[in-house]
This record gives sequence, structure tokens and C-alpha cells, in this order.
Amino acid sequence: MSPKRKKPGRNDPCACGSGRKSKRCCGPASGDAASLHVLDEECVTALLGFARDTDEEQLKELFEEVPGHHDESYLQLNVPLIVYHGEIDGVRILERYLDAHGERLSGRKRQWLEGQRRAWLSIWEVQGVKRGMGMELRDRLTGETRYVHERSASESVSVRSSVLARVVDCEGVSVLCGMHPIALPPMEAQAVLEECREVMELDPDAPVAPAELSGWVALDLLDCWEETTGEFLERPLPALQNTDGDPLLPTRDSFAIKASKRAALAGVLAQLSGFEGDEAGWRFTVTRSGNEQNPSWENTVIGSVELKEAELVAETNSLARADALRAQLESAAGDLITFRERESTDLAELLASAPPPGGGAENAGGDLPPEVVAQLEQEYKAQHYATWPDIALPALGGLTPREAAQRGGEAREQLEALLRDMEYREGKLPRGRRYPFGELRAELGMLEVRDSAS
Repeated sequence: MSPKRKKPGRNDPCACGSGRKSKRCCGPASGDAASLHVLDEECVTALLGFARDTDEEQLKELFEEVPGHHDESYLQLNVPLIVYHGEIDGVRILERYLDAHGERLSGRKRQWLEGQRRAWLSIWEVQGVKRGMGMELRDRLTGETRYVHERSASESVSVRSSVLARVVDCEGVSVLCGMHPIALPPMEAQAVLEECREVMELDPDAPVAPAELSGWVALDLLDCWEETTGEFLERPLPALQNTDGDPLLPTRDSFAIKASKRAALAGVLAQLSGFEGDEAGWRFTVTRSGNEQNPSWENTVIGSVELKEAELVAETNSLARADALRAQLESAAGDLITFRERESTDLAELLASAPPPGGGAENAGGDLPPEVVAQLEQEYKAQHYATWPDIALPALGGLTPREAAQRGGEAREQLEALLRDMEYREGKLPRGRRYPFGELRAELGMLEVRDSAS
């Protein structure tokens, strides 16, 4: 019989291999967290019954006061919020319950309720995720950090997104006990953060004490979050454009050709400016010099042309480019080609058929191997971000990222929010296609998170 494996101590390296101490990483087994959720269900039921017996009308008023009280998806947040933060006649329901029943509670239940008494609602940024296990969170208001054991939420959230949630500490474990059903990307979360500090009259340059967020003031946070999530969900999708500013509309033009004239046609195309053929000479990438939107680009790919046995196919990503390429082809080829039809792909249909975020990269470059696509993508991103610090950006009020970093204050905060947003969106790509922002942050002097709570 093999010897029994020793359970790692809180100060031992975590078994997940992260290199961090167990207490700062996965900590106790997830089963401990599950038992706390079972204990919480018992406590919530008891507190609801106690509040109903104390003053049923005020309890109803509390439920009607919180946003989303008619939506079942809000119950996981609203019920804990009411029983642990809500007040009847100016006294928290939790305090009334502890005064009335505290002496008769088991030690474990009393310990749990004390953890609930200390817990607060806040805006937590996701800084790391272990799918199906838990998340590393950082409170954007207090600066507190936690590793929370949470199976379901950890399956769906993205790094750098933010959640409105209550984190409860008990028995050396941190768990979520109430979370808003909608997470927000970094830019929207930053807007909520700024509004909360203004509405709640919080010092914009200092961390907030957790105790300031533990009472019914949580409703102010929830109202700010609701307003922003409502605007976020109702916002129309941004107009997708290519680098010429044309609306994106994948377009395919088909021309009839005679098989006997195929070689002659290939010779004509090979002489056209911007037409670069493949080794076989039947497929051409069409480019033009420079790019107004990206000055660092040497050229812009505007489409492709393929010669099949009895057909020429020209593909572009906008109607304007399709019209220009068709005119060029008809002028150069003359009666060697005859236009047949044009097909355009509706973007809604295209997005609906796209692989989900985090899916494989195998379709990102047509017939190219995934590793080649990833390499080309990384090379392009490296070129783009090499000049990015010195490009004036509307999101920074016309400042360059370097200027915003050096100016400090609100400009630097806007830059930090923009970097977070870029990292958030990059984090949705497969691991091999993500751009590492460490060097860019180092160049800008933005390695440390620059919240007022830092």
C-alpha cells in the first residue's frame, strides 16, 4: 500500500503548479467552499423568515427597492444583499438576527454570519481564472485581493472583465455570495467606478475602507452598475469598417473565362501593379502602397483574385474595393473575361457562423496552418504596437499613449482603462494568438495598476 499523501499546508506551494503559496492560490479543497454555500442557504432561509416575522411590509419594500426584483437571474445577488445588508427600522436584518438568536447558533454558523457581517459589495476585476475552479479578483475600490472558489462563474468570465459581487471570507476560504448576472468589459467598468465615487462622494485618490461598503450603501453601487449595464446591452454594435473606412461587406465577384485563355489571362494579371501571384501563378494577392489609417504599414491588401478552369473569382471586403477591382480587371483583361454575378455576405450571418471566442485559429487564415497564422498575427501585432505609444488616440482626448502616461492624473487613468480593455479583448483569443502587453506596459511605465486604490 502506498503511503497516504500529505495535504499541502497553507504556506506550501499550491498543488496546481502556479508556484504561489496554497493560501494565496487554490487554498483548501473546493468541497470546503461547497459546504459553505450549503450553510449559507440555511442562513438565508432563516434570516428571510426572521425578517418576515419582524416586519413583512418593510421586507417587501426592500425587495422592491433593489433593481431587477422581478428577474429571477438577479435573485443570486438580491437575496443575499437584502438579508445581509438590508435594514428594518434603520437596523440591519443580520444584526437583529444575531442579537435575537446568536447565542443559540452553532459555532460554525456563527462564524459564517460574522464573515457575512464583514463582507461588502464592490467592483471586482478578474485578474486570473482557473476554469471550473475559481478566480483571482481585485477590488477596484478597496484594493483588496482574493482567490475565490467559484465553479460556474469561472467558466464564463474573462480576464480583465469586472463583476459586481460580494466576497465572503470564512474558514480560510473566500467564496462569492451574490454576484450581478452581467459582467462588464474594462472601459464600461471604469465608467461605473468613476460614477460610484462621485455618487457616493468617495475620495477619488484613496482606497475605500471595506466597512464603508458593507451597509445598505450597496444599493448605490447596484444602481450605478445597473445604469451602465443597461446602456451597454442596448448599445448598437459598432459599425465594422476596413482601413479605408468602408463598411465591411465580404464580396465575391465571378467572371466567366475560356479554359484555353486561362494562361494568357494569368500573364495579363501578372503584369498589373499590386498583383502578386503564388508559385503556381493562378492565385493573386492584390495590394496597394501604404495605409492612411496605419502609417507603419508598407501596403494594404485590398483583395484576391483566383483563376479556375472556367472562372475568375475576385474577393474583397467592401463594395467600394469590389467595384475598383472589377473595373481594373475589366480594363486590363478586356474580352478575356465576362462578368457573371456578385455575392455579398451579410455580417450578421458571418458572425453567427464564426467560431466562439477562445476557439481554434485553424480557420483564421484560410488554408494556412494554424501555427503560421499565429506567427503572422504576432508579427503584425508587434509592428502595430511598436508605433502605438506615439499615435494620437481619440480615446485619450487626442493624446498619444506616451503623453497620457507622462501627464498622469485623469489622462493616465484613461490610458490604464484602455490597456485593460485591450488585454480583455486579447484574452478572448486562443493562447497562441494573444499579444503579450508586458513590454508595451514597461515602455509606457504602466506595469503597475494605477487605480486610486493601489
